[in-house]
Amino acid sequence: MNKLQMAHEYAKISVSAMLNDDPDSDINFEMVAMNAFGLTDAMFAEFEKREKEEAAKKRFEIQKLLNADNTFIEREDQHFDDVEWHPDWSLAPENAMACAMDADKSMWWHGKYPKRTDVEWLGDVLGEYKDHGYVGDWRDSFRIRPEGV
Repeated sequence: MNKLQMAHEYAKISVSAMLNDDPDSDINFEMVAMNAFGLTDAMFAEFEKREKEEAAKKRFEIQKLLNADNTFIEREDQHFDDVEWHPDWSLAPENAMACAMDADKSMWWHGKYPKRTDVEWLGDVLGEYKDHGYVGDWRDSFRIRPEGV
């Protein structure tokens, strides 16, 4: 609804109310139009103010989300699938040199670089890595601990 339509609706309501109060009264249509447009302008101004406040709140929430830990920002032509998975080395034993998942989806920390068989990675197993979040093919799960980590 545009401003003219809204002002017209307010004017009809105003005139109808005046006639209901006193059917024989003289109606000052200039005053009715002025009041109707004044009310319309106030309604549109309040609507725009509320839209701006809502947009500011949304921007604040988005900024909070972008600054949160573990936030991933997707770049153009890049998808979540393109991001390589890495183990959380802070959970690994100090002497773990590698991490790999077996065909049964269990993941293990290794002290030496393991060798892959048909169903598992064989090597110096130091412990299981639970809740790893790896979803790829187990044969591609082998990761070497980066230096200094």
